[in-house]
Amino acid sequence: MPGLFTRLAACAAIVAIVLLCQPRRDAPAVTVSAGVNVRDAPDVRARRVAVLPVGTEVELGTCLADRSWCRVSAGEHRGWASARYLSAATESGRVRLAESEEHLRVAVEPGSSLE
Repeated sequence: MPGLFTRLAACAAIVAIVLLCQPRRDAPAVTVSAGVNVRDAPDVRARRVAVLPVGTEVELGTCLADRSWCRVSAGEHRGWASARYLSAATESGRVRLAESEEHLRVAVEPGSSLE
């Protein structure tokens, strides 16, 4: 019986590790809908760190409360992109993040309230 308990514990540990390593499912799948500059701050005057072409899939971070800019990463590129050029797949089709509603569950940047 001790061998069975050890095997069950090992299986449970493996399952836990696999589940923890899964990508976030609460954020929508986001792609670049028009070529977009990735910048080091949420401002058109900020330094450009990359240009992502149409169709690039990005990992979405947080967005400003007004959904004008979102943190994104694609490969080794990380920074801020205008939400006007990012779209997410929904049940009713693709939606630009800048026009999205709360149902997309986009995380809001701390301290970026609309007040």
